[in-house]
Amino acid sequence: MVEGPCNYHSDLLNLLFTYVTSSPTKERGEGQGGGVEDEGSEGVVEAYILARAAAQREVEEFYREADPGQKPDPNTEAMLILKYWRDQLGKVSLSPKQLKELLEGDPGLDEGSEQTKREVHPSVHRRSIVVNERLRWTKAIVPYLYLDSINDWQANEIQRAIQSYERFTCARFVPWENKTGIPTNDRLGLGHPSHLKFVVGRG
Repeated sequence: MVEGPCNYHSDLLNLLFTYVTSSPTKERGEGQGGGVEDEGSEGVVEAYILARAAAQREVEEFYREADPGQKPDPNTEAMLILKYWRDQLGKVSLSPKQLKELLEGDPGLDEGSEQTKREVHPSVHRRSIVVNERLRWTKAIVPYLYLDSINDWQANEIQRAIQSYERFTCARFVPWENKTGIPTNDRLGLGHPSHLKFVVGRG
């Protein structure tokens, strides 16, 4: 995840990559040019993910101060915006698998809210979104690399997802290298060795 006002979780980043790299493109008919992307679906997914990030931060803050048994208000502005975009997901061309993956852990749904509660109160632990500051992407910079199993088409799709995410967040992706013995993380002064590895499938 990244620092500062753009505190987006890596889980949400993965959602966007999962959707963009697996979404089919729509073809125009003959005489109308080449194939084009389904921009409507992608825009709705991006808006949902951003609304979800805002609601997630709100729920995390709530559970840090909440008394036992308390539940977050489902009618805050952030939650209502999230609900609106969640409803829009049902109106665009998403497969059942894509929709299920996007909604998993949604803080506006009971299961997603309980996941966040377990993470903020680690006495009930389950792997989900991590709020530990030392695991954030320093300066919102995310180093990445491709494994050899990634072909040119898959690399292009990943780049499309990266560009889409950069357009809507402060996160910036840079290729990870270690050609001179100084890895990208050290060269940029990130203070950690972490980087993303893109693999075929869900890795």
